[in-house]
Amino acid sequence: MRNFISKLFIIVFCVIFTLLTASCSFNSEKTYSFDNFSVTLPNDFSEVTDYGYDYYLPNPDCIIAVTKETFNSLSDTGLTSESSTMDYANAIILANNINAEPSLGNNSNAFFEYDASGIDGIDYHYYTAIIKGSDAFWICRFACLQEKAAEMNPLFREWTDKITTK
Repeated sequence: MRNFISKLFIIVFCVIFTLLTASCSFNSEKTYSFDNFSVTLPNDFSEVTDYGYDYYLPNPDCIIAVTKETFNSLSDTGLTSESSTMDYANAIILANNINAEPSLGNNSNAFFEYDASGIDGIDYHYYTAIIKGSDAFWICRFACLQEKAAEMNPLFREWTDKITTK
């Protein structure tokens, strides 16, 4: 009986240790920051420069491309610091001839999504979130392969809620 209890204790210990180790590595997050923009994401994203965006974060399943548009730079378009995220989302959709309808998400962030072929001929799904900061609109474009859209969209929404700006 004593051998059985010792073996059971070792097995239970190993199972608990494995579960704790696995949960720590799978749920590891990191806060990525640029200028007055921060987002908390899984730690498998990389910070890359020189892609024509203010901030660019790829991982094996998707990319996040962030652009800052100051209110001053948008003054010629009629958008101001008084404009809403929905106003700016509609302006982006119209200017880029995107077939999408903006919606209002959490924290007064607007978002819209659409599918399009890239220059490489591959079909992509785009989820664009508009976040209003104190001096700018932040355009956060999430993109993944079109076939992964159903899997990635809930994550895009979750990550958008983890964006903070100043």
